[in-house]
Order: sequence, then C-alpha cells, then structure tokens
Amino acid sequence: MHSQSTPKTNEIPLQLAGIFMVALGTTFYIYEFFIRVIPSVISVELMHEFSISASLLGVLSSGFYYAYTFMQIPSGLLCDRYGPKVLLVIGITLCGIATFLFGMTQSSFMIGFSRMACGAASAFAFICPLVLTTHWFPSKYFALVTGVIQTMGCLGAIFGGHPLATLVSEFGWRSTLIYSGYVGVFIGLIIYLFLQNKPDSDEIFIEPNACMSDDHNNTTEWQRLKKIITKRQNWHIALTGFCCWGPIAVFAELWGIQYIHHDLGLSIDLAAVQLLWVWVGIAIMSPIVGWWSDNIQSRKTPILICFSIGLLATLLLILPEKASLWTLDITMFLLGTSAGIQPITFGLIREQNSQTVAGTAIAFNNMAVIFGGVILQPLFGFLLDFFWQGSLLNGVRMYGIFEYQHAMWILPFCCLIGFFNTLWFVDETNCQRIDVS
Repeated sequence: MHSQSTPKTNEIPLQLAGIFMVALGTTFYIYEFFIRVIPSVISVELMHEFSISASLLGVLSSGFYYAYTFMQIPSGLLCDRYGPKVLLVIGITLCGIATFLFGMTQSSFMIGFSRMACGAASAFAFICPLVLTTHWFPSKYFALVTGVIQTMGCLGAIFGGHPLATLVSEFGWRSTLIYSGYVGVFIGLIIYLFLQNKPDSDEIFIEPNACMSDDHNNTTEWQRLKKIITKRQNWHIALTGFCCWGPIAVFAELWGIQYIHHDLGLSIDLAAVQLLWVWVGIAIMSPIVGWWSDNIQSRKTPILICFSIGLLATLLLILPEKASLWTLDITMFLLGTSAGIQPITFGLIREQNSQTVAGTAIAFNNMAVIFGGVILQPLFGFLLDFFWQGSLLNGVRMYGIFEYQHAMWILPFCCLIGFFNTLWFVDETNCQRIDVS
C-alpha cells in the first residue's frame, strides 16, 4: 500500500521538476532556432560581401539542414543510449563555437562549413527535450508538451527576426554573431550544472507496457534503426512532417523577409516585423493544436485542417496585390498555424513505435521535418535564378517580385502533397500507442 501511495504523494513536485528540466533542455532548441534563421536577416549582406548568387546562398544556408538531417538518426540512437544531458551540453557548446566562427569568417566556404557544424550540433536540440518529456511526463501530455516545446523554439525565431535585424543594424552582422556564440557556450554550462535526465523514481511515469530495462539494454543500434525504417507508417508520417514544415523552412527561415520587402516595398526591418507573425502563429497554435488533438482523441483531423489552412495562406501570399499590412499579418499567422501539425506528427510517430526506440523514432521524424530545408531552400534559390530577369547591382543578381512569386508556388504544392498523403495513407491512432512491444 505504501509503495502505491508514494507516486501520488510525489506527483506534484515531480511534475514541477519535470517542467524545469524540460524547459532547461529546451533552451538549446530556442538557441538553435535563433541561429537557424540568422541568414534570413543578413542574406543581402552576405550576397554583397561575398559576391554570391541566391542559388549559392541557398546552398550555403541549407548546409545547416544537410548536417542536421544527416545527424538525426545518430542523435536518436545516441540519445537512447546515453541520455539527453551530455548530448545537450556538447551540442550547444559546439553550436556556440560554430556561430563564433561564422562571425569571424572571410570566405563563403567558411560560411558553409560553420552552418554545417551548427546543423550537426543542433541535431540534439529538439530530440533531447522530447526524450526528457517521455521521462518526466505521462504519455497523455506528450502532444501538448511537444507543442509547448515548439512554442519555446519560436521565441528563438522571433528574436532572430526584428530584434536581430536591429542588432545587426546597430553593431554589424559580424559582432552580433560573435557575441551570439558566447551566449551558446554559457547556456551549455548552465545545462551541465542543473539538468537531470530522469526522475530518481523513474517508474512513476513509465507505461505498464513500455518497460525498457533488459530489452532496451540488449537492443543494438542497428536493431532499433531497422525497426523504424522497415515500418511503412513511419515513412508516411515523416512525409506529413516534411510537408508541414517545408513552407516554414523556405519562407520564414530564409526567403520571407526578402519576399515581403519586394512585394510591399517595406524596409528590411519592417519586413522582419511582419514575418514575426508566422512565428507568433506557430508559438500560439502549436500547443493549442496539440491539446486539441489529445482532447478529441484524433491525430488526422487536426492535421487535415491545418494543411487546408496552410494551402489557403500560401495561395494568399502569391496574390499579386495585398489589401493592407493587417491582411498580410493575418496571412502570416495562418501560415504559422498550419505548422501546428508538427507536434502531432511526433505524437503519431511515438504511438506507432515502442518505447525502446522512442529516441530513434522521434529523430527519424525530425529528420523528415528538417529535410524540408535541405531540399526546398536551395530549390527556391534555383527557381529565383531560373526566372531571373537579368537585373544586376554592382555585379550581383537582383531579384524582383516576378521571380519571387513564381518560386513561391512550391509552397501550396507542398501543402497539397501533405494533405493527400495524410488523408490516404496515414493511419489514425486515436492518441493510443499501437506498438508496445
């Protein structure tokens, strides 16, 4: 009797400790989001200072995503094996160093190298907080907490918009990046001092059918990976994740400020302010959509509705005339709302796979989500060059609204693919774990 009452007695302080631990682990995700969107603010400075085209800038920027994507599966396997703390500390410290090097670089090659280093180190930023969530919270809160983590990440993206543009205007892009590197190393020290991987009484929140003791320790990395990649549902869920984040990776993380600048004739600073509404939409709606999905015990319905909203928003963005700034802000918010799909895809991937491969399954889905940047950012730059009308300024290609509007058609196309993939091929789990083996 005593052993049964102890979890109830300790549940509230344990949940408070869980909130602190997940929030602390999420600081890396906030920082990673900040450095991820930096090129969107300084794209013009980089093209002019290093005399590079939009295509090359897209390739250099997407180096972050190439490395991030490549490291997803290894990061999940390492997280399953060693736990989140050590990976968070190493990851954010390396990110800080790479950001410092970006600020010091004198060549376009080093831009690509530092972005790839940031991407590789950032591979742990989202996976580790999610694994911490599986240790510190009951499974019924997973989609909600995932949405909150997504919201926290948006704080980094928001600060990487207008506030970063202000800092760059005031201090220059190099000094801003150098001091941002120092911040990353400092956060790594805080995580090292205070983060704990799991509660001392870990069994409190472990599901009855998800015991990991002996089987977990005896399962090799290859067996975990094979279990993930041979399951067809995982691939369909991953495609949904790719399609939901692809428009965000293209528009909000790299090309959106320039598009708004050319479309409405706004200054770069003011265009960055308008773009903030995408991140506000993600920040507000991700936990709400996650909570709604948990509450109605459905994963597919919220996903289909969000893809429909994303399709509407991307089509409105392509319209040649915008009625006013406030209609643009609403469109930005709707685009952010559509990304509320992302936490649900992590709920789906978790419910389709056993606890023994939780980290690897989460990493597989996150790899697909981030792959949107790998493919679509350089594709957008290629389309800008393909439709380029021949305008030059000091020998550097200049792109107007004609080029941007033609390249933007990849965004609604992405939403359509995601909608029909989910409708036809993704199985409904009703928020219940299907694979408990």
